[in-house]
Amino acid sequence: MKNVWRKLRDNWLDFWEDDELDMDKKHLSQHNKRSLLYGSLMIAQTIRHDLDNMK
Repeated sequence: MKNVWRKLRDNWLDFWEDDELDMDKKHLSQHNKRSLLYGSLMIAQTIRHDLDNMK
């Protein structure tokens, strides 16, 4: 189990790597990742609210 948490932590740190001003990177910046995460949460909340109102 310890190895699973270590691997998860390492992947998490790689995912949120600080690359805001590095234009050579081929993956999303921190700002883009946060925007996608926030947008997904807002959409999920809206869908949940609509489903609750349908009952």
